[in-house]
Amino acid sequence: MNNKKIKVALPVNATTDELHLFEPYLYYAPPLHKIKYIKSAFVTAKGLVCGRKGLIKECCHYDWAQQEVCFVQALHFFYDAQEDPKKLLTYDNDETYLLIHHPWYGNYYHWLCEALCRVWVVKDRCDQMILLLPPKYKLPKYVLDSLGLFNFKKIIHIPTGKSALLRTLCMPSQRPNLNCYNSEILFGIREMYLNYVYSKKIDININERIYVSRRNATQRKIVNEEEVITTLSRYNFTTIYNEDYSFFEQISIYSNAKHLASIHGAGLTNMIFMPAGAIVFELVKRKTNPIRHLNLLYWYLADALNHQYYYQICEPIDIDEMFISADIVVDIDLLNKNLELMFSK
Repeated sequence: MNNKKIKVALPVNATTDELHLFEPYLYYAPPLHKIKYIKSAFVTAKGLVCGRKGLIKECCHYDWAQQEVCFVQALHFFYDAQEDPKKLLTYDNDETYLLIHHPWYGNYYHWLCEALCRVWVVKDRCDQMILLLPPKYKLPKYVLDSLGLFNFKKIIHIPTGKSALLRTLCMPSQRPNLNCYNSEILFGIREMYLNYVYSKKIDININERIYVSRRNATQRKIVNEEEVITTLSRYNFTTIYNEDYSFFEQISIYSNAKHLASIHGAGLTNMIFMPAGAIVFELVKRKTNPIRHLNLLYWYLADALNHQYYYQICEPIDIDEMFISADIVVDIDLLNKNLELMFSK
């Protein structure tokens, strides 16, 4: 992919009064997944990497202030290993080790949109490399399920509290920030997993219209969700809980879906497996905190996958809560208007 900026289509239902939320962010630079080979690499269990000159910036989002936090964390593990040699695993051999995760590996969105994208760029070399991962007991099942389609030479899990010193590390770079996608990689990942699901005859067709509930989550929920579900059911949406299904079952469910609605959250990541041209409807918290902008993740992701994107801004229960934790109330009258618009086209 070249360095030209990608233009993002406005949400289908963007109103004149809300254009200012989107128009400043209609362009982004695509991520360039560089493949770095690092000699004498120090790697923590969380996926932070140091070379001879310090933190390798591309091991995490390098356009953010996150760099300083990651440096401090990596330094902590480095000094720990110096003080207690038992905390350092040394692999001084001719093998090439591969790193694809970073500290947010346990989140479904970050795993699919970051870790899997990083392994994708070296997929033809996997059989020549040993994959490094966090402790097995800390990995969600979907992580190991998703990696089963890659032919790694071997997998090594770095124990909690320990780090590894490697003669040669292969590290596909992390995205500079969250708000950018490589469509070609996303389409490649989708095709690979869909082909696998089809070959295994995993076929779960719940409905073409899916609403993903976060009722079982600890935060970022819809307070009046019963009203929301009742309204969506009138438009033939079926409510599901993604955690009730395996990784491959979710792929099958969403490959058969043409409409996906949910509050902002990792459940929307499954739009990756929906057919191009599907409709994604995101319920988002009104901006009440000094963050740069309305969250762009799923708007940009929908656009990268050639989906139609709709949104509805909702009021938080507590205006001091950030978008990642705030519970919201959905305006049912506005919800009806958005759904009417969605199905009138």
